[in-house]
Amino acid sequence: MATKTSPFKRAIKAAKQAMAGQRYGAHDKPFRCPFCGHDQFKPGPHVTPFLMHALACADCGHVEFFTKMPKTIGT
Repeated sequence: MATKTSPFKRAIKAAKQAMAGQRYGAHDKPFRCPFCGHDQFKPGPHVTPFLMHALACADCGHVEFFTKMPKTIGT
């Protein structure tokens, strides 16, 4: 019999995954941070005046800006 996980446990799991960062890229090739070479990013600050999206490196914090939000890879 399958057991259900509590909403609290699911929220903790989702928070851990969000804090760890995700891989983003184009054509199934991940982006890499130009400073440290890390390949996991977190959603960064939103720049609304220019309608841009940002991803912050999960390792060093460098922010890359995009006009269109890149897709996640390997999730």
